[in-house]
Amino acid sequence: MNVWILSATGTYLPAIERVVAAMPIAGLIGLAPGSPDDVVSGYFDYSDWCRERAIRHETVEKYALPPESNHARFAALDIDVLLVLGWQRLVPNWLIELCHGKVIGVHGSSAGITAGRGRSPLNWALMLRQSRFFVSLFFISPGIDDGPVIATRDFPLTLDDDIETAYWKMSITVGDLLATEQTWAALEPASAQSQGGSASYLPQRQPDDGMIDWNRDMEDIIAFVRALTRPYPGAFSMPDGGDKIRIWRARPFKLANVGTDLACGEVAERFADGRFLVRCANGFVLIDDHEAPAAMTAGTRLASANWVDQIAAIIDRHRSRYPSLPVTPELLAIAAPH
Repeated sequence: MNVWILSATGTYLPAIERVVAAMPIAGLIGLAPGSPDDVVSGYFDYSDWCRERAIRHETVEKYALPPESNHARFAALDIDVLLVLGWQRLVPNWLIELCHGKVIGVHGSSAGITAGRGRSPLNWALMLRQSRFFVSLFFISPGIDDGPVIATRDFPLTLDDDIETAYWKMSITVGDLLATEQTWAALEPASAQSQGGSASYLPQRQPDDGMIDWNRDMEDIIAFVRALTRPYPGAFSMPDGGDKIRIWRARPFKLANVGTDLACGEVAERFADGRFLVRCANGFVLIDDHEAPAAMTAGTRLASANWVDQIAAIIDRHRSRYPSLPVTPELLAIAAPH
């Protein structure tokens, strides 16, 4: 069997290493370094990794895989099965047809593949403080995450997880699934299970959606930061009239009867090492890791987003682009005041 991997990010490296250890891999197709699209979050150049393992490495210049520059090359590879592990774009129909329908993808959500189709599922799961994530291997079809399911497994999300550790958990889980004989025995579309139930979709997030609402509880703010930390662009805020402050790591700071007169978003304290406290709805958030053009000082007011308005705007953007794809009920409930 001529098995190839399609990947552009390092988040799936644990899965890829498990696959390579379990079976012969003909080669890996990646995104060329220096291409206009290599700004993808978590981009990874697999050239050295493949060379060290004597695995053939092919690269493409564009994430969208236009047929004009790729069809003939891919046809010459004579791919039997294509494993899509860390390619954060839809696989074009011409490539699915070229592989005779045996293009295997990974998707999941805290509500499973059908109820959580769409974009940024792990980011949303962390942001909404979900405790489990269900990930599925499925046959990629021309639709969005709607192909027959080969296998499903779940893993826990804890308060210690951020987007990086959550991806590692998913990658290890996917790698273990792909390394089992049962999975490969089911690698016929007719053997897979069609998705049932009502489908709903998680909308795409953009970097500007990362502004913090300091009027929320500390637990919600910290979940928001954990969901958007590296390798993503990060949660952010801005002092009045100032530039963005990128916030990479934060935790609760509980102290009774202190700073009760401060406004939400106000810096309550700056410590000697540069860390600082920000007032929120039910206490303080300690900013452990951040990037700012200047040091924070006590009394600085940080601008605040409105969480409900933010979600409503994301939903509106999704509906304008995909009017026939219903948004997940949980996000609709958040935006209900609109």
